[in-house]
Amino acid sequence: MSFLKFGDDGKLLLTGSMKREKDEEESSIILTKLQVSESSPAIAQLKIRLGRKISGDRKLFTSLREQCEKYVQYKQASSQTNITTTEEEITVESKSSWDMYTYLKELMMNIKNNNYGNKVVVRGSWAKE
Repeated sequence: MSFLKFGDDGKLLLTGSMKREKDEEESSIILTKLQVSESSPAIAQLKIRLGRKISGDRKLFTSLREQCEKYVQYKQASSQTNITTTEEEITVESKSSWDMYTYLKELMMNIKNNNYGNKVVVRGSWAKE
């Protein structure tokens, strides 16, 4: 059993397993599932970013972006899908389609299977899983 511990300054201290998990995530590809809207039009996103220790790997970031673009072009499902990119994050957004969740899950699995030797961490959830 693990108890919460606080430092002298009142900040929460991470347990050993929490520290290991945080360190591991810093060297991972992080996929975040986000439900933007459940009402019409339903909107779901898959956000992709690199952990702090690998965030400077522009080649990996570019490869992930290209992988997303190719997947969207290849699938061209009935969903309206857009890809936006910032310096730190790739966002794949899908709107108003009965198969958009399946579509985003397939993209997520594609990234997991082609992870370029990196661990993949998944966070968040969508309404229809």
